[in-house]
Amino acid sequence: MILIAKLLLNSLYGRFGMKDDLPISKIIKKFDYSNCVKKHGEVNINNIIDLGNHQLLQFNDRNKLEDGQGSKDSFKGVNVNIAIASAVTAYARIHMTQFKNNPSLPNLYYTDTDSCYFDGPLNDSFISSTILGKLKLEGVWVDAVFLSPKVYALRNLEISKDVIKVKGVKRETIDQNITFELLESLLLENHSITLNQNKWFRAWDANKEAIQIKDQIYTLLQTSCKRGLIFDNGKAIGTKPFIIKQ
Repeated sequence: MILIAKLLLNSLYGRFGMKDDLPISKIIKKFDYSNCVKKHGEVNINNIIDLGNHQLLQFNDRNKLEDGQGSKDSFKGVNVNIAIASAVTAYARIHMTQFKNNPSLPNLYYTDTDSCYFDGPLNDSFISSTILGKLKLEGVWVDAVFLSPKVYALRNLEISKDVIKVKGVKRETIDQNITFELLESLLLENHSITLNQNKWFRAWDANKEAIQIKDQIYTLLQTSCKRGLIFDNGKAIGTKPFIIKQ
């Protein structure tokens, strides 16, 4: 139930922000390909997958491209409303601003979509594990390293195992190769490490196996894609916002 509730809260509104020009997929017999080209135009066919005596075609609706309307089937099952997705995102940013730009609160070290890490407690009015819109106290940590968005490590002396999060890296790879001290070393300027991990990929080509396992190289380093890095004697100690001048 917790997983379902989280998916509804985090993913449902995003469905309203999808593109409404999704390609159409259709299985045809091979000898019907020329007719399909005449109807939709060869330039609008995005992909062709061989299925023996048949083919799976993925194509754009030419009528939709030409007159801006498209056939009735073009929008079947695609419930899109950009205003809803934009409003939800905007209100979330407004709500989180009270924690990011509030000098009366403790120092803020890291924040994500719905989380904040401070160096002190917040007022009880902000905290609740049951009220929607309030923050839940996940833990109290004695040491932490925040390397980049969704890449961090937390340490609590009462818990034997550090909490380590690295977006894009499998849990098995993290447990075997990444430690708190390793992430801490990446705070040094121009320092990085390279990890190898196996990743599963789905292959839609009928002539290949359905699942492919490939080696993937992951380079772990500090990034300044969202905020500028502040260094002291070659070690990152904080960040600063980018200022765009026209």
